Amino acid sequence: PNGYDKQIIDDNIKLVNTIRHYAGNDRIVYASSASVYNLNNLYAYSKKYAEDVFSDCNAVGLRYYNVYGPGDNGVVGKLIDCALTGRVFNLYGGDQIRDFVYVDDVVQATIDAIESKEKIIEVGTGVGTSINELIGIIEMLTDQKIMVKQSLPLGGDAKISICRLSPLDKFTKLVDGIKKTL
Repeated sequence: PNGYDKQIIDDNIKLVNTIRHYAGNDRIVYASSASVYNLNNLYAYSKKYAEDVFSDCNAVGLRYYNVYGPGDNGVVGKLIDCALTGRVFNLYGGDQIRDFVYVDDVVQATIDAIESKEKIIEVGTGVGTSINELIGIIEMLTDQKIMVKQSLPLGGDAKISICRLSPLDKFTKLVDGIKKTL
């Protein structure tokens, strides 16, 4: 496998097997992902694999949606970087709708999960924002125009990924989270 795939295999498959082997009856709280709803790549399959491996033990998986915050290297962080540096952002589509959840809310949900009896917990806001809307928000907050190189959406990319099952009751609004990230 290429370097990225090898890292996924090492981090998300081999490590899951090691943890399961040594955990016994100890409580396991692990990171899953909303990507399990769109099994079209190795990362998504690796997260679903973890859910399957941990399904019969004292474990809870957290299906994180699009987590962002300081130090972010996801779409929010990349857009902020492009706004502040003038670099070009490669936009594949733009109409995709995502549920952006601030890192502090993710931390609190993870802490809360330690005592939960659930096997899987959805960690999202229930609020959808398109990538195009996100660009507009970041441009407004930075007072900078983001240079965008528009391309077609990537094959297999989910059109909509919003937490619909049990979104967080309290969460940081996207504009406030981006301000904190800036």
